[in-house]
Amino acid sequence: MSGTLDKGSQAAEDRRDRRITDSLKPPFRGTLLALAIALLAGVAFLGYRHVSKIEPLRQQIMAVLPFEAVGQDDATSALGRGLTDTVAAKLVQASHVDMIQVVSPSDLRQQGVRTADQARREFGTDLVLEGTLERSGGMIRINCYLVDSKTRRQLAARTITVSATDSFGLQDQVVSEVLALLPAQIKPEERRAFVTHRDTQPDAYESYIRGRGYLLEYEKPENIDSAITEFEHAIQIDPRYAPAYAALGQAYWIGYEQLNKGKQWFAKASINCNKAQSSNSRLAEGHTCLGNVYYGSGDYEGAVTEYQQALDLDPNNDYTLGQLAFAYQKLDNPAAAEAAYKKAISVRPNYWGVYSGLGSLYYSQARYVEAAAAFRQVTVLAPDNYRGYSNLGGTYLYLGQYDNSIAMLKRSIELRPNRDAYTNIGATYFALRHYGDAAESIRMSLKLDDSDPLNWGNLGDALYWMPERRNEAAPAYRKAIALLESKLQVNPRDPESLGYVAMYNAMLDEKKVALETLQTALAMAPSNPEVLYDAAFVHSQLGDTTLALTWLKKALVAGFPKSQIKDNPAFDHLQSNPTFQQMVAGS
Repeated sequence: MSGTLDKGSQAAEDRRDRRITDSLKPPFRGTLLALAIALLAGVAFLGYRHVSKIEPLRQQIMAVLPFEAVGQDDATSALGRGLTDTVAAKLVQASHVDMIQVVSPSDLRQQGVRTADQARREFGTDLVLEGTLERSGGMIRINCYLVDSKTRRQLAARTITVSATDSFGLQDQVVSEVLALLPAQIKPEERRAFVTHRDTQPDAYESYIRGRGYLLEYEKPENIDSAITEFEHAIQIDPRYAPAYAALGQAYWIGYEQLNKGKQWFAKASINCNKAQSSNSRLAEGHTCLGNVYYGSGDYEGAVTEYQQALDLDPNNDYTLGQLAFAYQKLDNPAAAEAAYKKAISVRPNYWGVYSGLGSLYYSQARYVEAAAAFRQVTVLAPDNYRGYSNLGGTYLYLGQYDNSIAMLKRSIELRPNRDAYTNIGATYFALRHYGDAAESIRMSLKLDDSDPLNWGNLGDALYWMPERRNEAAPAYRKAIALLESKLQVNPRDPESLGYVAMYNAMLDEKKVALETLQTALAMAPSNPEVLYDAAFVHSQLGDTTLALTWLKKALVAGFPKSQIKDNPAFDHLQSNPTFQQMVAGS
């Protein structure tokens, strides 16, 4: 049975995406940084209301909540969200030269944050920027408020009234006035760097902003279609507008990766990401977009090249740094991956997501003590973040600290019932031989998300080891295999998925398929502790004790935890074997 790290989902999850992002066989195989791509977007100030100023004491974290379009239509609401996203991207740039770290609307959306209280729980924020947008005739009025996350006290405010026809000027004015609200002052020469480059027609830019707004809430199926329509409209107005191609590519990528839209959407993502780069090779978002496509197809070398080019243009983009780290992991270059995560931590030292990514890296390298330390830091920085406890609990599972694992996972579920905590607590119950409890936990996880192949495999494992329910295991294994094979059609260079396919086929007594798939996985990742464990499991299940012991030894040398071998019923038949006893001694 396997555990999971929260994918946040890229992106973390990998969806790095690059997401984290992020099941139970070895607990959670990789996670996506909970970071998002902040695509840079690009009228007259008539008045403002100043409430107060706060003094900078230390580096603070500020969440930027989407501007609420009160009583407006969907298009205006999307404009408000998109404007917030593009303004936040500018503020992220500013955050590298003052005392503020900015959490963008994209980051917030990925974690389901909609209020100041939720932002504080999820991201440990000190400040929240809120706002309202109202469109009347040819004018737009925006009210911005800087709020203390803990006390909900309003610290400062601005009111901006602008012409609705100048989308570039609208963004620049909002950025200027929001910068005036911040605790630290930005020098005039630094402010000039945040002025939008007017690289397209205003109508195209407005459609682009609206599309970004729709994409912020892509979990609503109609919104991703609306986003695509807006980006395509921007391209109709300006066929050379690279940011719109990059955003369109990202929309199709999200549809493919997050909403299971199918290979056609992946192909459209590739087409538009390539068009973004060919239209403007100096656009960082275009390179990141194409890097995601390469990563998703298993071309990790190409992904590294694109992510590095994006970082040459935008060196402090923590999302791209996270994606680069995941690509290096796939290329079995852990030192480079670790360096990328540590650079991301230097960019945002108080943001829990980068520590979560580093923890997942250590986890994938079987450095569980270091992984636990990184995940504990997540719980320190964001003590009400359920994902930190889920990942920490999963790591304790691999350390054989089952009581600590259950305590952390129950805390995660108390904060918010979530798929990964149920998955990991199911894995812990499995290790304790409480198979009924394990099956029930996995079913709870599947109720929240039935698209995870490893959870179907985990359910099969729990059912298999209950003699009275063993006949129910086969359909679960077959469901897991079907979902994994669908993923492998897009990315055949995924040794972890291949390893699971081999294991589940072994459980179904499909010997030929299991061995062939296993050999492919081992050829791709000959030193991966998880894949080495898979080899031991497959040979053990198929009755080859000699090879099972050979691969177990290799897995243990690579760092696979003894407890997860000793406590797995699949190896019970080896308990009396002296070689096996020596291997797991001291676990």
